[in-house]
Parts: sequence; structure tokens; C-alpha cells
Amino acid sequence: MLMAPRTDHLGRPSFDRLRQLALSAVGHPGGRPWQVSAIEGGARILANGPTMARMSAAGRKTVLLTAGAAMATMRLGIAMSGRRPIVSLLPDQRRPEVLVMLRHGVPGDPTDLERAMAATVRPAARYLPPVADLPAPQGLHLRARAAVEKEGQWLRTVAPDARERLARYDARIANLPKTALLLALGSTHDVPAEQLRAGAALQNLVLTVRLFGGALSLMAWPADLEGRLQHARDVGALAPRTHVLVAISGCHPVDRGAFPTPYS
Repeated sequence: MLMAPRTDHLGRPSFDRLRQLALSAVGHPGGRPWQVSAIEGGARILANGPTMARMSAAGRKTVLLTAGAAMATMRLGIAMSGRRPIVSLLPDQRRPEVLVMLRHGVPGDPTDLERAMAATVRPAARYLPPVADLPAPQGLHLRARAAVEKEGQWLRTVAPDARERLARYDARIANLPKTALLLALGSTHDVPAEQLRAGAALQNLVLTVRLFGGALSLMAWPADLEGRLQHARDVGALAPRTHVLVAISGCHPVDRGAFPTPYS
């Protein structure tokens, strides 16, 4: 687990702890164009308004996805303190740069699942080993789908013919082991609040795969789907409102030792 001062004098997670949890979430290689600031009783995630205004639609979506992932880890931190998290998405229409607000709610014990997921949180660079030529652990796909659906999002296996089409435009997909599953994560409605929830779903997915001993690789972000994979997407290789592509597989024992999980 990440080390930081954990609680304040009321037993709530310190701001430093919440900020570290936010930065531990899965992120885009281009960085995280948002920041975390303290508010009374919690924290908020703020985007850079002028920067967002200059971004493409895919760039803005990526900001929201990574902010949603950060929200998920911060929410876990509050839950583990013995408080139920209160989360507000895009709470002020007059200030669109305020993406998420999290506050400490009423006292309440974390659920068993929250405890298990929190135990998997690591610095983002050490989350998961790479996808291997091994089948995913039994039941992992169903658990991964449940973790995504908890946020109101969907997770679908990319069909073999669609995967073949995508592979024509993406060498990483072409070189995926045949045993690895290629999955699309998306929303029913492609609006900012749903993109934040999709980011939380992505973080849930990462933690779930880690928890149950699998391996995961992020294969495509929104800019990839709007760029080199756009033609394949437009001819029906992917469902509308797909946000990211991920691959999951089993994990080599040597990698599992380097990336230990609570159930290793």
C-alpha cells in the first residue's frame, strides 16, 4: 500500500492520503491534466479549464476517464476509514472544471469487497504484470464484468472477426496472445458524467484483475479509437460509445511474485 499520513484528528483520511490514492490510479501515458485540492470534509478533482477547452473530444474524454479512476481509489480510501463516501459528479454547472467532489459521510464499515480491493492498491506503475500467453483465471471475466457494471458501464468481449479487423490497424492487438481476451469498456450514454463513471469502472476492472491473479494491458485509449482504429470502429468492429480496449490473461508465477496480490 502507498504510505502517507492516513487520518486526521476525526479519523478521516488525510488530504495527503486522498491525493496519493488519486495519483495511484491508472493513468494515461500523457499524464493527468487535473489536480486534487482539499475542501471541507474531503477533496475535489479539478481540471484545467483552458487546457480542456483546447483539447479534442478524445482528449477531454481521456481527462474524464483518468479523473474517474482517481475518484474510485479516493472513494476506497474514505470507505476504509470507516466512513461512507459521498460523491458528486460535475457538481456545479457554473464551474465545469470541478469534475468530482468527495466527502466523508456517515460512519459505516467497509464491505468485504472494499477491503479486498483496497488491499490491491499500489503505485500506478506497479499495478499489473503484462498480458501473457496463459488463459485468464477461471471466473475472472465474470468478476471483471461485475466490477464494471457496478458503475453502470458495460464490458464486452471483442468477437474474433472484429478483433481480426482491429489487428490490421494495431500491431499490439495483432501480437496479443491468442489466449488473451480483448475487451471493450463503454457506456450507454456518451456524456461527461458517464465518462467519469467509466473511469471508475476501469479502475475497478484493474483492481479486480489484480485481486484474482490475472494480468491486464490497456490496449487503446479514446485517441486511439478516434485515430488509427477509427476505420475498424466505423465498420462495426466495436460497439458505439466504447471508451477503452483492455486485454486480460493469466499471469506467470514469476510475475505474480513481482506484483503480489492478497490472494497470491
